[in-house]
Amino acid sequence: MKPRVLLSSIILAAALFTVLSMGQVGAQSQSTGDARVRGAAFPEQLTLFDRHGKALHTVGAPGVYGDLSLSPDGTRLAVVRGGDIWVFELSRGTVRRVTSDAAPEWSPVWSPDGSQIGYFSYRDDYGGVYRKASNGTGSEELLYTQLGVRVMGLTDWSPDGRFLFFFVQGDVLHGLPLNGDRKAVELVREEFSAFGARLSPDSRFLAYSSDESGRDEVYVRAFDPSSGGFLAGGGKWQVSDQGGQPLRWRQDGKELYYLAKDGGVMAVELTTTPAFKMGERTLLFRGPRLEGTHHPSLSASVSANGERVVIAVPMLPPDRKEVTVAPEILAKYTGTYMGDCGYGWVVTIEGSQLAMQADAVGGKHLLFAESEASFFFKTFGGDVEFIKDDQGRVTHLVLYQGSATGSKATRE
Repeated sequence: MKPRVLLSSIILAAALFTVLSMGQVGAQSQSTGDARVRGAAFPEQLTLFDRHGKALHTVGAPGVYGDLSLSPDGTRLAVVRGGDIWVFELSRGTVRRVTSDAAPEWSPVWSPDGSQIGYFSYRDDYGGVYRKASNGTGSEELLYTQLGVRVMGLTDWSPDGRFLFFFVQGDVLHGLPLNGDRKAVELVREEFSAFGARLSPDSRFLAYSSDESGRDEVYVRAFDPSSGGFLAGGGKWQVSDQGGQPLRWRQDGKELYYLAKDGGVMAVELTTTPAFKMGERTLLFRGPRLEGTHHPSLSASVSANGERVVIAVPMLPPDRKEVTVAPEILAKYTGTYMGDCGYGWVVTIEGSQLAMQADAVGGKHLLFAESEASFFFKTFGGDVEFIKDDQGRVTHLVLYQGSATGSKATRE
């Protein structure tokens, strides 16, 4: 049984999103330039690129952003900042706050006409799927709930407006019909992780990520819009070959964009009618990334016409002095650590360094030693301290992300 992971903040639709970089709701309220806050988040600059990787212009001020989502017409950008959803007008650079509930909201997706935004929030004892006008006016509408579910992320709103797609606990893909009784349909429930569902413009094929091969790869399966599930006897195709997570289908269905494991923004030529056929994979450009990560560490979104890509470009963190820790000491820290609320971290050795990952998502982040027991990340703001008992046994770790107290996880 996999350890369950608590996502206390935004989920990348990516993204991507990794649990370690998502656990920053508390950190987002801190000043990103305040080095006195232990594990304070690093700022990012929202940057618009063309499909060849040429930077066109920046959007807004540097900050901590996640779950980037371009509107269907490409004129607006929804992001998560400080636990709320905000929308930027790209041409004017103005920004509007859409949500302001005390509980954090994340994973925004646009309705096909751009008038509404769907999102997820955990409140009281349930995880809920909501929607609200994209201009921030009016009240939100609760569409669907699951009791006790904290790990949940929306990834797409079908082009015909009939379905929302989301994943639960990093393992189960769902389709949610917006008509009728709104009973979610399980699409994938396996031992492997599955996330990031994106429906083709003709609603006949669903792209998603799965680690069934041992790493996250992009797959496409035939979808039945009449039932809201996979087509019985339909095909299944692996699209990526070096890891990846889907970003978007082109509006005519002839390309699928995904973010490769190495940070490359990829395009795959596709034919969906009369039958599915995959063409060449093309690297459009390699997104900027910080040293010390085994996966993209990017939040990105592609426009519906495939001509624009927006990325939260990580800014250089402050220099910190690294020290060398003996391999036999590092080995003592490896293992699985479980938090009080059921989230899990896995610590391994990669080469001569420790690496830490949230099990349900699978992205690894290298840890750099500042002392024998204290480590830090270069991919985002975060510090880790390993704690020993009186007999010198490692009993737990504490993850600091903009907090003086940190989050404790006990070694299994």
